Amino acid sequence: MKVLIVHPILWSHYKAALFSEMARQVHADEEILVLHIAQNHNKYKSLSEVDSDYHQYPYRVLFDTLLDKTNHFDAARGIIRVIKEYKPDGIAWCHKLHRYKQSQS
Repeated sequence: MKVLIVHPILWSHYKAALFSEMARQVHADEEILVLHIAQNHNKYKSLSEVDSDYHQYPYRVLFDTLLDKTNHFDAARGIIRVIKEYKPDGIAWCHKLHRYKQSQS
């Protein structure tokens, strides 16, 4: 069984601990992938940089930027692309799209 977990930002230390423990408990016939939309969020960027040592689980990041610099369309397109590539049996959605700032392009 393959599970895709969609989460807004890579920065979250406490979620990194949770996802790392989940990855340690995955059985041989199971697989998880955490898809982070962006590296960080504007409200957390002054606290610390992303520390990859916390993230001991399989993950991908769609955008190497702040979450509030992304938009719904690009995020949705990226998520759909990963779903098609990864082909999960289940998807856990761990964020709210309404937190995105709509880009003014």
